[in-house]
Amino acid sequence: MSRNLYANFSSTVSGTGALSSPFSYSQIRNYFNPTLGDDCGIIPEDGDIINSEGIINIIDIDTIFSIKRNLTGKIIVKVKDLITLPWRIESADNINDIIYLIKNVTDYTISDLEIRDFIFCQNS
Repeated sequence: MSRNLYANFSSTVSGTGALSSPFSYSQIRNYFNPTLGDDCGIIPEDGDIINSEGIINIIDIDTIFSIKRNLTGKIIVKVKDLITLPWRIESADNINDIIYLIKNVTDYTISDLEIRDFIFCQNS
């Protein structure tokens, strides 16, 4: 059965993935790679759906998702509301310096990571 988790990338509030207590960006990074961010207390499971909103600030970070988990299953990351709450990615440097969004660490894999309704834009 799918779990619906919620990630607010603009939030610094700790949470466990409930609608009223969203993941922060650091926690969602930890969800994919337990050596990064703040412990979110949730281990990925097959069928997880992460509903996201907010601004991703990637200053001094070269990836959004660094995979350091082994999972034979599917995880979906999607925008909660494409019209009013799109993902926005901000960078202190040239936007062209962002080389990749997802990085697999050697010997770790999530068998099916699906990014849905991803919007890549820059503030003017």
